Amino acid sequence: MTFPTLTQIEDANWDYLNSNATAWTSVANTWESAFTEIRDASGSPGDTAWTGAGAEAFQHRAAADVVKVHGPADMLRNAAGIATRGAEAQVGNKGLVLSAVDAAEREDFRVGDDYSVTDTHTYYSSAAEQEAREQAAEGHASFIKSRAANLVNNEASIARQLTTATAGLRDFGFGDEAGDGGAGGNGQPHVVLMSNEKRPQLLPGPPLSDSRQAAVDYAEQWADGFNPDYDSLGGGDLDCTNFVSQVMRAGGFSDVGNGIDDWHRGDSDDWYYQNGGAVFPGNRASTTWTLAKENHNFVTQNSGRGEIVGVVPTPSREGLDPLAPSRAGLVPGDLIYYKDADGQINHASVYLGQATIDGVPTDVINQHSGGIKTHDDWMPDSAEYTRAPAQVEFVHLKYPGD
Repeated sequence: MTFPTLTQIEDANWDYLNSNATAWTSVANTWESAFTEIRDASGSPGDTAWTGAGAEAFQHRAAADVVKVHGPADMLRNAAGIATRGAEAQVGNKGLVLSAVDAAEREDFRVGDDYSVTDTHTYYSSAAEQEAREQAAEGHASFIKSRAANLVNNEASIARQLTTATAGLRDFGFGDEAGDGGAGGNGQPHVVLMSNEKRPQLLPGPPLSDSRQAAVDYAEQWADGFNPDYDSLGGGDLDCTNFVSQVMRAGGFSDVGNGIDDWHRGDSDDWYYQNGGAVFPGNRASTTWTLAKENHNFVTQNSGRGEIVGVVPTPSREGLDPLAPSRAGLVPGDLIYYKDADGQINHASVYLGQATIDGVPTDVINQHSGGIKTHDDWMPDSAEYTRAPAQVEFVHLKYPGD
């Protein structure tokens, strides 16, 4: 069993359980009220009586959907109850740990972050007294650790209960009789092309590991479209980091912290996207998956997956070296992060190698943004990224197998 440190227990809270419980209850209520409203309005939409075979079919379907949605709504409410009770129990379990620590400290023992208990007394009147103090220290340490174990075990129990309570959400849907659900007429998913501009061809580059090559291949395949296995954020305009994360995953990087117990979403050392299974509202992906700054910090500070190999100020495009990324040591599949004039990292792209643009060898990127998606030069164009103190950071990734 892995134990948190005493400091982590002291700092712990379970607000995320309560906030998710509120969100799940709200979603359940919204589902039921929305489908009920549709059913109630189907008899006379716009206060006009609707009859006929089409009307009857729709009204039967609307009534059936109301019945169908009760099941998953109840699952969410059940999950909300488990979360609320779990939060309350964990607050109590935390209190029991800390009260055990207080009991030891009241007897002049010092409790370490690893639950070790040492005596603050430096003088004993007899060997018997010393032995008694040592035994008391061992007793306190065992008792504190047992209460910490109870807290850890209960956390795991909450996760198991939530997994069981929401297992049915995995198969919930209305696609059995509905439209194509995002598929085309042949049943295949739509791929939305965002740009038909002719892209410059990549120049021959260095040999790549299989994992890095897989990442580059993914970046080439999906830069101009959206993989239907993932949401496209902001209609695609806010999708840059989501795309970067997909590329990393295609290159063999494993998700971190995508278990049912990771409702925190904002944890700096988590990185995940939940494509299937029980996905709770608002937690399909970690912030490190979808937000550029958080992704940058995860890659360069909290995971060991990448390192910053170069930083270039971008007060304007003028004078920028078109080959700055490769000179810094980037190879295809690496990342470039863009920090705006307010000092915030708000964009990320994938370095692809070199191409000839207007007769000049230039390092190019693939990205999801409002501009050119494929084989664009790496240099920023918009005003927010081309005035001081804006800058870019070149990050070299350590793909599995490199």
